Amino acid sequence: MSIYDQGFNAKQLLQTLYSPSADQAIKEDLLYFPINKLHNAVASGKITGTSLVDISFGPVVYQILAIGEQFSDISVLKATDQCVAEVNAWLKGDSGAFDWSSVSKYIADLEGSRDKWEEKEKKVKAAVKKVLKYERGKQTIVDPSVVPKADCMISMWLNEVASTDREGFIRHLKKMSALIKLGGQLILFTGLNGTFLDIGGQRFNIFLLTEPVLKTALAEAGFSVTMFESKLSVPKPQTDVQSYAFITAMKVRLIKYP
Repeated sequence: MSIYDQGFNAKQLLQTLYSPSADQAIKEDLLYFPINKLHNAVASGKITGTSLVDISFGPVVYQILAIGEQFSDISVLKATDQCVAEVNAWLKGDSGAFDWSSVSKYIADLEGSRDKWEEKEKKVKAAVKKVLKYERGKQTIVDPSVVPKADCMISMWLNEVASTDREGFIRHLKKMSALIKLGGQLILFTGLNGTFLDIGGQRFNIFLLTEPVLKTALAEAGFSVTMFESKLSVPKPQTDVQSYAFITAMKVRLIKYP
């Protein structure tokens, strides 16, 4: 069963992996490495367009904080009601929402404007037009009349965590491809050669994704890789992922799916 079939606590996930009190080593892997790569991609002018679809694991928003100001129309897709509620709570500024301010300050500091982190959050929140739940078991992630094909999609540590085998990984990547315009861009952050994720003492099996399988899957889903950078890691109590990869890819051909 996938992590979504087993069920996980969204709040516990944020506290375990992304909070100020979380283990620094895991944050270097799951937070600062992708943020730094996203910042470099934005600074180089490689991220373009007006519409963005975010489909990432858990109720994380660091990725849209890093690149969201580039877009005027952002759709956030989540697979559980808990994750939808967490993102909406942050957007509304609810008192019980997870505090992403330390991350906003880190990103603003990279951009040379640490004192404008609150302005950054407001701009990104204003660009988020939809937060929707989707069903992983359906043939399409979301109806194209609800979320039209986007210029860019970003997906952080999702498919290998939520898939149980190679076929499921490729199938979901093809579903994602269907939401991107021809010539559009996919930004992917993924973990390689890992078998488990531990959230607050609850262990979940994850798909053991390898670099060759990942690159083959991207090609089958209609993408041409434009950048592939990886970071070695070491096993930790939270996960035994051996390395993390940051990928950008262009959708170069249409695929028939389903």
